[in-house]
This record gives sequence, C-alpha cells and structure tokens, in this order.
Amino acid sequence: MAPAYTFRAPAGSAGDITRPDESQVESQIINTSLPPLLYGVSVVVSSTTGLAQAWAGTNVATDFGGIAVREAPSIAGSTAQAFGASVPNTQMPLGVLVSGYCNVRCPVGTPVKGQAVAICITAGGGKAVGDFGTVVDASNLSIPRLTWAINGVDANLVGEVRYL
Repeated sequence: MAPAYTFRAPAGSAGDITRPDESQVESQIINTSLPPLLYGVSVVVSSTTGLAQAWAGTNVATDFGGIAVREAPSIAGSTAQAFGASVPNTQMPLGVLVSGYCNVRCPVGTPVKGQAVAICITAGGGKAVGDFGTVVDASNLSIPRLTWAINGVDANLVGEVRYL
C-alpha cells in the first residue's frame, strides 16, 4: 500500500536535480583542503586554483559557483560511493549545478516562489555558514539569478531552487 500524504509529499534529498531537462551540471575537481561537506550546498570554484570548495564566511555573492549535486551517471563512473551518500567523495569529480533546478535545505524561513535565495555568511539562529535561507540581511547574502522555485519546504526542510 502506498503512503498517504495529508499535506505535502517529501521534496526529495538536498542535492537532487529536480528538472534534468532544464538543468546544466559541470564536473569540477574538489579542493580536498576545503571540500563541500554535503550535497545541495553552495560551492565556490576558485578563480586561482579552478577547484570546487566549500562556501566560507568570507565569500561574496560573486564567488558563488553553483550547487553541489548528485548526478547519475557521473563522469567518474565510481562504484566506490553509494548513490544515497550525503557526503561527496573528495577523490572523484563533483557535479556542480551551474543552471537549472535542484533541491536544497532551508533550515530557517519559508521560501516563496520567485523570491531571492540567500546564503548564510555568519552562523547563528539555526543556520550554518553556507546554508540557504529566505532573509537577506547583514548575515545573509542574496545570490543573483538564484530564486526559490516552489513555495515552502517539506518536513525535512528541503525546497527547490532555480539558478539561471
């Protein structure tokens, strides 16, 4: 018997590409000193090294290089990592969403379709540096061309974003 969802079905997992025909993913080599720690997080592609790395509190909006996503099939063809793993394998190329749609966690706030997505640069209030949110203020940067694709989040605080 299939489950019945009273209000809203789960959106999926952070880092899932939600509309593959409308999304573009580029493979990037991970900076093993500053790796993205989860899928569905903001990524910086260093202009000096060309490597993908985790978002830091010192980054600015123009540093945003995309979102770490799971992709299948991937360029690496690795069988060393489970498909459902939540931590990217630092020894394999990382899929980075550079345009399109994917799921991300939004630990604070309620997304509204079409409104700006913010990235936390100062931890606090239930958010870590690099978390996505809905409020743009001194501790959260607005990222150009990144908006919420749906209203709200599911029970796991996962919602969909659109990056153009």
